[in-house]
Amino acid sequence: HNLQRVLDILSNVRNLNVKKYGKIMIDLSEVVEFDITALVMLLSNLNHLSQKEVSVSGNYPMNLAARDFFERSGFLKHMKTINRRLLGSYSDHGLIVNIGKDNYNSNDIALINKNAIEHLGVSRQHYQRLNSIVGEMGGNTIKYAYHINKHYLYGFYKYEAYTAFVFADSGYGILKTLRKTFGRTIMDMIQNVGDIKVLEGAFKKKYGSRTGEANRNRGLPFIKLNSDEGIVSDLQCITNNVMLDFTNVSASQKLSSNYSGTVYIWKIYNNT
Repeated sequence: HNLQRVLDILSNVRNLNVKKYGKIMIDLSEVVEFDITALVMLLSNLNHLSQKEVSVSGNYPMNLAARDFFERSGFLKHMKTINRRLLGSYSDHGLIVNIGKDNYNSNDIALINKNAIEHLGVSRQHYQRLNSIVGEMGGNTIKYAYHINKHYLYGFYKYEAYTAFVFADSGYGILKTLRKTFGRTIMDMIQNVGDIKVLEGAFKKKYGSRTGEANRNRGLPFIKLNSDEGIVSDLQCITNNVMLDFTNVSASQKLSSNYSGTVYIWKIYNNT
């Protein structure tokens, strides 16, 4: 519930001096509540460290409700893959179901989505659009994330009335990518309208390519379109120093901690 606090902790984890710490232990014993977003973002940061040869271990929450969510989420299955750098796995309830690097596997994503929403009774078209949304997210990551140590994580968690989804990558983030692409033009715009408005503009296809090619961010407007049309609900994007809320733009936040990467959070409700 406290996004800024979570980002502060994750920033500290990601920025550990990897030359000094060859092994780290994550202490979760005092955690009293989890949500899927925090767990996916934590795993994204741990995976980033593991690719720098840092061994990761941890412990259980003492709070019974938090421990139950933790175990149901599939986090522990995935932790076994962090140090081995293998494909993730998931439980019946969900969570981390894929690690991608240089390739995007649409067949795996389709199976994951089928498992995620089978209890919701959504239409075939709805399911196909979900596959396309995640495809745009994964495609952007593969094209525009770091050249090395890139990855994306995709997760879900099933509730009775809806399924919650999280997609996270460890790239530069949308705003930093815009700065690298457009330089001074974007910097001037940020000074005039602010980071939140600039990120909104990226999803509204306001920025073309400096080279005259098709809009580099053409996948972002498609993601927004599916929020506008109700294919996904409660969509949020966390990237660099902004949390953009697509349902209620006034709830968007400028963040004090920089998140290196991009995270999408959304829900699909029963019988939508």
